[in-house]
Amino acid sequence: MASIMKRGSKWRVSICVKGSRRSKTFRTKAEAATWALQAESETGLLSGKQTFGDLLKRYAKEVSPKKRGHYWESRRIELIQNDVIASVRLSDLGRSHIAEWRDRRLQKVSAGTVLREWNLLSHACTVAVREWQWLKTNPMSTVSRPPEPKPRTRRPSEDEIDRLILASGYDYDHRPETIAARCGACFLFAIETAMRAGEICGLEWEHVHDNYVHLPMTKNGSSRDVPLTKEAQRIIQQMKGTDDSRVFGISSSQLESNFRLARKRAAIEGLTFHDSRREALTRLSKKLDVLELARVSGHRDLKILLQVYYAPTVGDLAEKLD
Repeated sequence: MASIMKRGSKWRVSICVKGSRRSKTFRTKAEAATWALQAESETGLLSGKQTFGDLLKRYAKEVSPKKRGHYWESRRIELIQNDVIASVRLSDLGRSHIAEWRDRRLQKVSAGTVLREWNLLSHACTVAVREWQWLKTNPMSTVSRPPEPKPRTRRPSEDEIDRLILASGYDYDHRPETIAARCGACFLFAIETAMRAGEICGLEWEHVHDNYVHLPMTKNGSSRDVPLTKEAQRIIQQMKGTDDSRVFGISSSQLESNFRLARKRAAIEGLTFHDSRREALTRLSKKLDVLELARVSGHRDLKILLQVYYAPTVGDLAEKLD
């Protein structure tokens, strides 16, 4: 417990943790109490009362905002906060809680989704051990991870692309005015460039050049230049005429929700926006070798590029033989 005493016109607060004493002086008692609460929190004195949900809440506030993918990470944390594991006290948290959470999630979502959530929770626990001293060990380190799922091979067919574009309201001859139509333009642009949804939504006019676009910051932490096909150049030209600094004038959340609506209207099952990246790289592989393909996509690991994103059919390979 903290001890707060008045010394002259100042307030002195001290706490003792495992025989080690920390103290500091403040102008007001309120400032002293605030510091004591933070110090106790950092040293783990409150961990007996705090829950796993409290740990995730602090992680979302202090760690997630520093990441480029903080939006999606925050969404995952919000989802996990609704699970019973969030109410477990840190002093009681053990491998059984993690295993039960894993099994519950595997009954609802794919192994790939669980693995992404797993990596998030494991890092949160590691931070709590190393920096906050809220946990003594990472309970996830002793529990088996779900098996890695097989790489996706899903690619949109030409018929599905046509139906999806029709459902979005996109018109090849006119600038898309609605968010739904811009979603259709983004999907076509993704198929031509292999750019990720976030990269497309964040693309600004100042980074558009005659036959390529510049991405100053990408998922892997570096910049890259993406060459534009004639069709990709046409789509960009079509988007001109707005006051928005962004080329497509659409946010990632708007793209996600509108893509789902268009997919539902088009009666398409199992297709994600990110599948456009696989389609694009498979098409580009007919013109570019693997190293050139990696430069376009930004992949540093060629194994991931070939196993996950390059998905030619036997017919595609046969055409290259003629």
